[in-house]
Amino acid sequence: MKYDDYVAAAQAAAALFEKGDLAQALARFESLAASDISAIDKARMLNNVAIVLDRLGRAPEALRAYDRAIALEWPLSRGESIERKAVFLADKGDAAAALVLYEDLMTRSYATEDDKHRYQERIAALKQR
Repeated sequence: MKYDDYVAAAQAAAALFEKGDLAQALARFESLAASDISAIDKARMLNNVAIVLDRLGRAPEALRAYDRAIALEWPLSRGESIERKAVFLADKGDAAAALVLYEDLMTRSYATEDDKHRYQERIAALKQR
């Protein structure tokens, strides 16, 4: 997919989400995730899929979308989707599962010092719950 086409499609999907047209936004984000864009961009689109699914009340499917995004990021030493899943779990009241993910992120060699600081703050907040 050409860059300009990707940007336009992602922006159109985001606009549908902002308008509240969740079904169409979901279809567009899923289509982008299945296209020939990079693995990192596919993971980002799957994170968007998870957000839309959650908004639609489909939390189990949202978790699966996060897991698909994590699988794409894993070989590339990226942790964005893991962190997004941790936030999702914490928001849903599963602090224990979120803690496991944050503590795992702390061990990753690719975590920047800024990342580690953010993870530590979130771990401390989750432990206070």
